[in-house]
Amino acid sequence: MDNMIRLEFMSLTQNEAFARSVAAAFIAPLDPTVEELADVRTAVSEAVTNAIIHGYRRRRGMVSMLLTLKGRLFTARIEDKGCGIEDIELAMRPFYTTGNRDERSGMGFAVMAAFMDGLHVESKVGEGTAVTMEKLISRREEECEGGAERESLEPCEGCAECESREPCEGCAEREKSEGLEAGAAFGKIENG
Repeated sequence: MDNMIRLEFMSLTQNEAFARSVAAAFIAPLDPTVEELADVRTAVSEAVTNAIIHGYRRRRGMVSMLLTLKGRLFTARIEDKGCGIEDIELAMRPFYTTGNRDERSGMGFAVMAAFMDGLHVESKVGEGTAVTMEKLISRREEECEGGAERESLEPCEGCAECESREPCEGCAEREKSEGLEAGAAFGKIENG
């Protein structure tokens, strides 16, 4: 294991936002894509919300969140000591909910499964539930100072020459001589 954090908080709805922010901050050093970050935040949000709404049925209790990184594999385990799930297979079906149907969509587990690479649920009636989710965070291509994706770890020539985020005359000349579209070394430049 490369990193681990354990967090325990009361089963209050406002703590859901805190939990998903902690998960996002925890994976930030891996430089996840915006989509991966959103997936993790959403899945953690759903698991914590399930613990608060369905596990404790809006009563007070403690929710435990264990986050680990092993290489680029992120794992989140959300546990409650609430009422437990009688039929896990049924609970994981889309649109199934034990909550008020006007307030709950029954899509929590479906969302977790769709956004994460792995999902495992353990539960005992009267003892609580543990939801374990995994996501492999991809390795993005490096970006140069101007934001253009590239394979090399060295700065692109334009950035090395002028250390600017805007194309200079030298960069424009180099791009022209290499047959590149103007501003290519600096990412997409939109015409206004």
